[in-house]
Amino acid sequence: MGTHPTYSPPPPTKNTHLTYTPPPQKHHQGNDGWDLAKALEVVKTTAQATNDTPSLTAATALETRLQRVGYAYFRLHPKGVGLQCCRKGGLPPLTLLDEYFGELHTPWRWFEIQDVVKKVTKDELPEFYNMTLERPKDDSKGYDCIFIEAAHKASFCSRMSHSCQPNCQAVVMAADGRLTVAMYTTRHIQEGEELTFDYSAVTESEKEFRAATCLCGTGGLFCMRGGG
Repeated sequence: MGTHPTYSPPPPTKNTHLTYTPPPQKHHQGNDGWDLAKALEVVKTTAQATNDTPSLTAATALETRLQRVGYAYFRLHPKGVGLQCCRKGGLPPLTLLDEYFGELHTPWRWFEIQDVVKKVTKDELPEFYNMTLERPKDDSKGYDCIFIEAAHKASFCSRMSHSCQPNCQAVVMAADGRLTVAMYTTRHIQEGEELTFDYSAVTESEKEFRAATCLCGTGGLFCMRGGG
């Protein structure tokens, strides 16, 4: 049997409502997703209808600040929603969602495929959904590494979006001698909330590194340094 991840609830912060409440609303605004004022209006309307005083207070304060200093101080990057929780009552922490399935490639084969894709598409940054699975060095078979490519053959977990402050995590587990990547929730997830995990993305492309912009909207490490 594999080892289950431990649950550590996120530490409370004074900016909780400003961090988590406006982003989902602006992500749903479509072509108006860059307009923070419209997103805040939705937050206020929803908060009034549900008697959510903290969210109403935070949105009103941010709206006042927006009117005073203008839009130049607020950078917005609307994005889509990859995967949402539809279960009544939500999902408790440490819930196994599924395994991260995909086509398996050895490192040399993976980079060979990438070279071909770049030559054919003339694109240095092709789309992919790969994850690296490493076999620990203390395994009886020794250290090894394979790439899991989930672009075409995969489970729904491969469509989860990145977040710098995620509510799920990828965990390497062993079951009956078989290594796999399992996706677990790290806290309680509300019905309708987006499921996310930290991609911990790295790249060998200088172009991608310099052009990358994180769109998760949580204000995490990648957001602050402008990449993700």
